[in-house]
Amino acid sequence: MAKIKIKRKLNLTFSIIMSICLFVMGVLILVYKQNVIKTLCSAAGVLFLSTSVYELIRALQIKDSNYRTVAISRAAASLATALLMIILPWTIAGVLWRFFVYLFSFFLVISGIVAILEQFIYRSYGFYANLTIEGILLIATGLLLWYKPDNLAHFILYIIGFVLIVISIIVFIKAISSRYDLEEVD
Repeated sequence: MAKIKIKRKLNLTFSIIMSICLFVMGVLILVYKQNVIKTLCSAAGVLFLSTSVYELIRALQIKDSNYRTVAISRAAASLATALLMIILPWTIAGVLWRFFVYLFSFFLVISGIVAILEQFIYRSYGFYANLTIEGILLIATGLLLWYKPDNLAHFILYIIGFVLIVISIIVFIKAISSRYDLEEVD
């Protein structure tokens, strides 16, 4: 019985801490969008640096010379990228963000084309699905994202910040409301 109470308190504490962190992250994204991107890029660079140093140490221990050369060059490229992410976070974050936005744009256009083609395939089998509007909207959004990446990318960040705030409120309410749940579980 004591274990169950400790587990409930731990779950409640963890849920409250997680909801506060999500709320703070959402507010930071909404208010300090540029600094959050820069900080996340630097943090990812530190994480990437630790993994690339580990990979470099492992690569130096490989006996096969062909595989060792490939592993060392891959680890060195990862190490260089990690150092760039730490030293020049804004430049690297901008490049990575642009790459993500253009990749997402390409994905939307391809999804729109596939949706329109699916409509014709469904009709050939006797199913009548109207996917034209969905396909046109996907293609239009993809092309807008391709030609105006900054405006829509910032809009996506605002949506992410808002969603994080909503999720944090839901997690907090659920944690607080479940603290009175006294059902014993073994």
